[in-house]
Amino acid sequence: MKQVGRARDAWFEIESAVLAARDSGRIRPEVALDDVPAPVRLSKHGLAINGEILDGEDELAHGRFVLLHEPGGQDTWQGDTRIVVFVKAVLEPDLAVDPMLLDVGWDWLVESMASHHIESTALSGTVSRTGSRGFGDIADGTIEGAIEIRASWTVVPEDAAASLLAWCDLLATAAGLVPLQDGVRALRVRS
Repeated sequence: MKQVGRARDAWFEIESAVLAARDSGRIRPEVALDDVPAPVRLSKHGLAINGEILDGEDELAHGRFVLLHEPGGQDTWQGDTRIVVFVKAVLEPDLAVDPMLLDVGWDWLVESMASHHIESTALSGTVSRTGSRGFGDIADGTIEGAIEIRASWTVVPEDAAASLLAWCDLLATAAGLVPLQDGVRALRVRS
């Protein structure tokens, strides 16, 4: 019975830290977050948050952050706390055809994790691009594109909250927002 109580307490601490980071004011005001149901078959405990960045009514980027916790761990995770993220962002036409885009997208992820000092194991993922150009009656020469970044990594429980902040930074970078300088916080506009 004590093992069950400790596992529940460990999850409560991890979940509380992530929710405190979500509500801390350390996330850019352009990033709108919503709690959503977590996947139920991947682990005993889970939490999921959707995020989006809009420019007026136009969506620049959206994604999902999922925190999974399995007391005792899973072999493939190499630990007991796993982060799974997804980001999709609209690209400027010149970026949509950039041959380095896929490498740059992965660098955005790694840099966002490094900026929050996240120690991870079993980091894996993919970066994809989509593109389209109209032809015939809808030809205007414009190339439209998007980037998708999917990744997962295992963290020590103390880095779960930092992983949420890193994902929010990744979302902002993919959306093309200008990075904030160290120590600078964007102000929220009250409506």
